[in-house]
Amino acid sequence: MKILITGATGFVGRTLIPYLFSRSLTDICLLVRDRQKAESMFPGLCLEIIATTEGGWCKQVIGYSPDVVIHMATFFTARRDDMSIEKLIGSNILFTTHLLEAVSHTSCSHFINIGTFTEFLDGAGEYLPNNLYSATKTAVQSPRHLVKVPCRIGASHTTGRLILPTLLANLSAVSDRFDFQVTLANSAEILTAMSQHKLDFGLVEKPLVTDQLNRLPFGHDELVHAGDFASPLWLLREPNSGVRHYTNAFLKARNIQPAQVMVIHSNQIIADLLAHGIGQTIISRHVLSNEIPIEQLSAHYQRQFFLLTNTQPAAALRPVQTAITQYLTTWSD
Repeated sequence: MKILITGATGFVGRTLIPYLFSRSLTDICLLVRDRQKAESMFPGLCLEIIATTEGGWCKQVIGYSPDVVIHMATFFTARRDDMSIEKLIGSNILFTTHLLEAVSHTSCSHFINIGTFTEFLDGAGEYLPNNLYSATKTAVQSPRHLVKVPCRIGASHTTGRLILPTLLANLSAVSDRFDFQVTLANSAEILTAMSQHKLDFGLVEKPLVTDQLNRLPFGHDELVHAGDFASPLWLLREPNSGVRHYTNAFLKARNIQPAQVMVIHSNQIIADLLAHGIGQTIISRHVLSNEIPIEQLSAHYQRQFFLLTNTQPAAALRPVQTAITQYLTTWSD
């Protein structure tokens, strides 16, 4: 575990750091103003030190990539003159904000911000700071999360319509901590984006294989032959989509050479055309209304759904991965 500590040369830090070493927690980086003071205070301990006075400290924090931040650095004064107010804001608000921004670019899972009892002194357990120092400490506590973690979810067109709405509703419990970005594409495009680290999670139905990603199978999808079976027009999904793979197999097995084709990048548009009596296709049964004629196919046209995750997911995204996995393992088609 990699631990970044600010305020290490204060009263608590002088006790905390030797204690952590005694518990075999030795991968520690100190973020301090005075490098020499920190070095002299902890002789014999192998510590990485970043000095805020030497410039470029935010990039160094990102490079260290802590798992945990213990933020104890603070500036205290009871004075109310302009210079004191600027120092209070600079140290207790702006510095903390810069630190949070740097940490948001790492895999940090816990940020522990040390406050003061005077934030609650007159409030019976509620935030009610009784001086300017306390007010600046409270300022970085609210809103609850200054930095939300981006979470990018990609879904195929079928899983996007069938699974994604209820999945996102299920993720509402953690939505105050994450900014969710949703992308719809075909399965091959989702795989490519996952492999290029442009997505954090992927929902697909094509049997894709890669060493870079983990696959969790869940649920099934049934493909059917649907529409006007006498129509010369075949409605096809784009090449490399999961449905197109099965459509090509169906046409080859039945020796069909479509007289007319229309390539459409959307299951829903295809379903709407079928509902108006236009064309025929191979499509997920889940997206069709009951009045559209269908022909059931063999078990070869039943598809497995998969959740794609990175082999080394960001620690900050573990609550999302846990919530998604728990939901999908109970999902029923």
